[in-house]
Amino acid sequence: MKKQIHSIIICLLLTITFFTIIYSKPIMESVSFSILIWKDNLFPSLFPFFVLSNCLLQYGFVDIIGKLFKPIMPVVFHLPAR
Repeated sequence: MKKQIHSIIICLLLTITFFTIIYSKPIMESVSFSILIWKDNLFPSLFPFFVLSNCLLQYGFVDIIGKLFKPIMPVVFHLPAR
C-alpha cells in the first residue's frame, strides 16, 4: 500500500516537472504577473493594516477597548456575561 502511494506521488511529481519544463514561458509570464499584482496592489494595501494592527496590539489598545465594551457585548451580540 505504501509503495503504491509513493509511486503515485513520484508519478505526479514527474508529470508536474515535465509540464513545467514544456510550458516554461507561460509559467514565467504568469509568475511575473502575479509578482506585479502583489507588488502594486496587495502589499501597499495590506502592509499598513498589519503594521497598525500590530501596534494597537502591542500597546494594549485592544484590551482597553475590550474592557470598555464589555457591558455592551452581551446586549448587542447576545453573548453570555462573564
